[in-house]
Amino acid sequence: MHERNRLTVHDPPLRGRVMAARSPPAAGEVESSFDRDAAVTLGPLLRMHDVTRRFVRGQQRIDAVQGASLELWPGEVGVVGGPSGSGKSTLLLMAAAMLTPSTGRIELFGRNLADVSASEATAWRGGRLGVVMPVCDLVPYLHALDNVRVAAHGPHSRDRAIELLDRFGLGDRLWHRPSQLSGGEQRRVLVARGMVNEPELIICDEPTANLDPDNADRIRDQLLRQCERGAAVLIVTHESCERFSADRRWRMRSGNLEPENIGGRTSS
Repeated sequence: MHERNRLTVHDPPLRGRVMAARSPPAAGEVESSFDRDAAVTLGPLLRMHDVTRRFVRGQQRIDAVQGASLELWPGEVGVVGGPSGSGKSTLLLMAAAMLTPSTGRIELFGRNLADVSASEATAWRGGRLGVVMPVCDLVPYLHALDNVRVAAHGPHSRDRAIELLDRFGLGDRLWHRPSQLSGGEQRRVLVARGMVNEPELIICDEPTANLDPDNADRIRDQLLRQCERGAAVLIVTHESCERFSADRRWRMRSGNLEPENIGGRTSS
């Protein structure tokens, strides 16, 4: 698997300066769409403070997420573990500006989401924010390549889409529709679509679920590569958090987000 330089995320003075230290792309490599100057001064890409999401069904009130707080900086991998039904996906939907919290504050790219319009949030998800979730399904009548390109922009979007699909072992599946792909292949196409614009923040719901070890490693490898470019990645998973080389780690239990200790440091 791809090895990662952990210094950039564990040394606090380097946080927020990861993008400035990036080297230019190698020959044939697609240039990132990041705004480097903005990344230098941005601070945390995602900050959630005392966030709650409540659903009311008839006389029943369900607190899916209760008082959750976290932050994620450029170059970091944050992993949320926990059983099914514990509130992990609800947490991600709020982080991706796809679900409004009942209470609390969420800042994305330094902006309070309460002040961000729905159209602006949608534009973010088409560029700065990559989302890999079951609710963002593949278009059934498009080939794998076009399912990735539908989210892409820029002059190199086709090359970037082909490159990602090839790295995910789907180079011979470019012209297959979703109905012609296995569940694992469809998941890899979804992950490629979430990465195609080289977003600043990638939010993933179970990106390696039901994948064989080799293909799961390919996904984790590419997520780490994105972090080396200065992106942050937030993942929820049933897998062991250690498999994702997490810099910040939390455990979700019945809607409560609990930070876990990594190397003597507790995630915030």
